Amino acid sequence: MKIKNLILAAFAFVALAACQEKEPELGPAGILADKTTVEFESGVSSTSISVTATRDWNAVITYTGKSEEKWLTVTPSSGKGSNDAQKIEITALANDGFDRSATIKFSIGLADAVVTVSQKGSKVKTYKTLADVRAYCNANGVNADSNINLPEDYLVKASFISNQAVLDNLNSNKSCYVQDETDGLNIFFAANNTFEFGDVVEIDLSKAGMKLYGGVLEVDGLALDA
Repeated sequence: MKIKNLILAAFAFVALAACQEKEPELGPAGILADKTTVEFESGVSSTSISVTATRDWNAVITYTGKSEEKWLTVTPSSGKGSNDAQKIEITALANDGFDRSATIKFSIGLADAVVTVSQKGSKVKTYKTLADVRAYCNANGVNADSNINLPEDYLVKASFISNQAVLDNLNSNKSCYVQDETDGLNIFFAANNTFEFGDVVEIDLSKAGMKLYGGVLEVDGLALDA
């Protein structure tokens, strides 16, 4: 009986010692990447960065623009907290389109480290004028009852001249007017916009739905990052 009790006591002591083992001291919660930008050529590309995270972390990729292609991979995409830098591999697929970009957010919940990734494309951008847009719509019979879609690769550059948030003269924060040196266009975005008077932006109208609204040429439901 005494031997059995000694064995049980020894087991309890070992179990208690195991429970009291301290977690590694990692200090305050923080995360840091050794790069904030990564630039790739158009072909299949890869590079490595170092991320130091004192808490468990994960990576989330956010793509810019209309493309639905998931062209980036991050390996590993999550990890344990450590005081040591962890090597992360970022890989991009070949880009046979226009220049593109994305952001990778490495997060521990309490803090983030953001890396912006850009990749050159094999296509050269050419821009239409807003007069070209109107001419295409007129030639294809756009009217109040007949909407049309623009072709692929239809890019314009224009200045914002009016929106609800800035001038308080429209009935929706999704609506705005833009113009270039040739013509004007009403855009109804899929979400509220905060562009300011005079902002010059590139707008991707590829396959955008065009219509006449109250006699005004309008593109409807355009993604805000188009």
